[in-house]
Amino acid sequence: MDKGEASILLAAELYQNKEGRYTMEEVFADMEALIPKKCRTKKTVFHCSLNPHPDEKLSKETLTEIVKEYMEALGYGKQPYIVFKHNDIAREHIHIVSLRIDGEGKKINDKFEKRRSKKITDALERKYNLIPSSKIADKVMNETPKIDINKGNIKDQVASVVRMVLKHYRFCSLGELNAILSKYNLAVEEVKTEFRGKKYDGLVYVPTDDKGNKVSTPIHASDIGRGVGYTAVQNRMQKSKQAIKPLIPTISNKILQTMRTSPQTEEELRQRLRTKACVCLSERMKVVESMISLL
Repeated sequence: MDKGEASILLAAELYQNKEGRYTMEEVFADMEALIPKKCRTKKTVFHCSLNPHPDEKLSKETLTEIVKEYMEALGYGKQPYIVFKHNDIAREHIHIVSLRIDGEGKKINDKFEKRRSKKITDALERKYNLIPSSKIADKVMNETPKIDINKGNIKDQVASVVRMVLKHYRFCSLGELNAILSKYNLAVEEVKTEFRGKKYDGLVYVPTDDKGNKVSTPIHASDIGRGVGYTAVQNRMQKSKQAIKPLIPTISNKILQTMRTSPQTEEELRQRLRTKACVCLSERMKVVESMISLL
């Protein structure tokens, strides 16, 4: 709710004051009061975001209907929840906060929740004739600008790029992540620190120029916020490995077919790979090289 960037779109089964308004303090106090004291569920809060395409101009009524249908289909229709409409990035998006337990303290079924959520949003896109989320991802990746230290707000620029990359790209190593980040004039480095005798692994993000030279002070992941640190990146790598594993034979075959055409230059290799839907992101094609190593 900072800086006037968010407004309450909808609240369901929650306390409303005499003026007919909701305040953050009252809403969260209400939610907390609804959690049974003997609740064994550790993660009691449900949170998700819905991100319409920037070109979508949806009315409050349409957004409200979409949210209600989404929550009902996911199994949270009878739960207390509140919906915020945000404008803190290039497009409007919606955040939904609810409880993962019902009034009796039983956990709402969250089995295959992400998979079910994707099916639900795909169905809603078709029903309301919305621009598909796959096109949104492509648009976000293509329109995210390179980091430019001359524009100021370097940390905000870095945060924007890192969060976008971790959300939309797959990578299996820091080398592959660096190959992707290089497209946006950014690099990541692993650092090891020690606190009270205990060793920790961490990451710093470093703005670069088009040639990969460092042009600014490294920014610690902890200074950016949650979801971009060592653990988050490692988790993304593991998920990427599982997602990419079934695709390795297909990608490997495409690379082999391309190599057999004997491209004379790196750029020629890039162009031929693009025709087979294999995109090279870094100047030294680290992603392709890592795939070739699997052959």
